[in-house]
Amino acid sequence: MNRSLARRNIYRMLSFFFRYPRKSTCSLTIDGKWRQNLRESLNILDEKYFEDSFEDFSNACGKGRLASQQDMAMEYRQLFGDSPVGISDAAGYINDLWSILPEKERPSASGFFFNDGTHETGREIDRVICEKAELNVQKFELMAILAEMESRAICGERIRLEEIQLDFLSRFMVPAVPDFCEEMIRKSSLDFYRTLGVLTREFVKFEENYLGIPEEMDTS
Repeated sequence: MNRSLARRNIYRMLSFFFRYPRKSTCSLTIDGKWRQNLRESLNILDEKYFEDSFEDFSNACGKGRLASQQDMAMEYRQLFGDSPVGISDAAGYINDLWSILPEKERPSASGFFFNDGTHETGREIDRVICEKAELNVQKFELMAILAEMESRAICGERIRLEEIQLDFLSRFMVPAVPDFCEEMIRKSSLDFYRTLGVLTREFVKFEENYLGIPEEMDTS
């Protein structure tokens, strides 16, 4: 696994954990099969930097530690319901980037940027809350796709994809996501969201410092 694929894995998992906590989401979180993949991906970037934040988050997801689906859903609404984010600017930028991606790289779901705001009971979540929460999910999904494309690209195309990622990171992630995570850390009453906020904050800070630096070596 090289650094681009490690970054893809991390972004995919962050997008999963930032989604509305359905019953199936909670079951998969407790199941824990994601742990080894996330640990290995973080270690490829830096074996020491993420050690504490990963362990804290992993422990918070364990059986007997993770809150009930109802409590997580309530916390989710409280955390994401009043977070100030620039939805319209980022949404337009994301949709513009989708339009230039090859068809096979685009998400298969229609209406990707904002989903329909429903969960398994069919009851609608407040649309404003859904949009604010989904914004971070879509940021992470976009970066995951771009990182995977980068892993397959060579020469000029690889440089172009790195530049796109760096531009998106500097315009829409670094100015907003760490502050949003600080709000999560400060306001959350559940270890899951508090430790998710710490891990996400540390990862985005790492990305800010290291994205675009050429790889000296691929790790197979």
